[in-house]
Amino acid sequence: MIRTVFFDLGKVLVDFNLDICLRKISQTSGRDIEELKGLLFSPRMNEFERGLLTGAEFLGEIHEAIQYPDSLEDMTLAFNDIFELMPDNVSILETISKRMPVGLISNTNHLHAEFVEANYSFLSLFARRIYSQETGMRKPEAAIFEIACQALNTVPSESIFIDDLATNLEGATALGFHTIHLPPGRDLARELIRFPEFQFLA
Repeated sequence: MIRTVFFDLGKVLVDFNLDICLRKISQTSGRDIEELKGLLFSPRMNEFERGLLTGAEFLGEIHEAIQYPDSLEDMTLAFNDIFELMPDNVSILETISKRMPVGLISNTNHLHAEFVEANYSFLSLFARRIYSQETGMRKPEAAIFEIACQALNTVPSESIFIDDLATNLEGATALGFHTIHLPPGRDLARELIRFPEFQFLA
């Protein structure tokens, strides 16, 4: 019996494109996009997503390294303004939330979490929102899924976890979650109706 559904955020409920950020910063700074990728996707990003760095520290280092001509606030805006709602999946989330608890498990950072919290009202549907930067753990580490189950008073065998990245499902699968791999273009309703509890989505 499925009693709880956990969703990933990025590429499941909101699309995002960091290339938009990279292009804006490249155009303003005159720096090569590949150089910017190396700075943005460095091991410091992992630390940022574990809450070990503030947004000002993470972006501040890049701002200084490339001698960005505009303010850190302007760079932060470029870093955040990359999201787009995925309305079909959010509609499914809304429908499910009326029948059972739903939770969020996301590898993200303080800046992106604050931005989406401020701009997307559907986040209030979640009984709990589990962010990597708040727990100090990232998917696919089993511990973040254990925290999520404790937060919603559920167990893996009665839970589904949905993520666009197959690697992020590994920790959940190891604990006994039912999982759905949802890469871009895959129909969420079709995946869910494989479970008897979600025939109402057919």
